[in-house]
Amino acid sequence: MMFRGNFYISPDFRSNVLGKQLLVFVQNPFLVADITEFSVEAKQTFRWVAAAKIQLGLIDFQENVIMRQVLCDCTPETFWSKEGSPAHFPTLHRLAVQILTMSGSTYH
Repeated sequence: MMFRGNFYISPDFRSNVLGKQLLVFVQNPFLVADITEFSVEAKQTFRWVAAAKIQLGLIDFQENVIMRQVLCDCTPETFWSKEGSPAHFPTLHRLAVQILTMSGSTYH
């Protein structure tokens, strides 16, 4: 069984629950352009999110050239499940994993 296929998020689910910046973040966190909107969407979706902390974490992450290269070398699912540096970016890692596992009904 391929790991990538386990993380399908249906279009209906995406449009009703997740904001645009959160979807961009899961696919490629380096493409999140509006960090304020990203933090607002994250806070609205997950109560545990601290807006300032997630903003600073994303800024630090986007400046990390090693993470950029690692993401270029694998799929987003592999990146967040294995390579997403939970030790250095635990808040972003937790957010991504929770987004990817929000709906058990889409598990294949």
